Amino acid sequence: MSTTLRIHFTGQNGRKLLHSFSNASSAATPEQVQAVADAVLANGDIYADSPLALEKAEFYTAQTTPITLP
Repeated sequence: MSTTLRIHFTGQNGRKLLHSFSNASSAATPEQVQAVADAVLANGDIYADSPLALEKAEFYTAQTTPITLP
């Protein structure tokens, strides 16, 4: 199973932005996640559409099931 940290931001003109961080630890504290979001906001000018505000953060866990094809 793989866990991804997804942080949602609002960009210019209200555009919704999503940043995903693969292989995240679901044991990360809210303070650690906030620090990542703050770093993205502080360095937002490197993006084509700068993130302006944090909307929410979530852990997304996916499990894959291989399919054996004939």
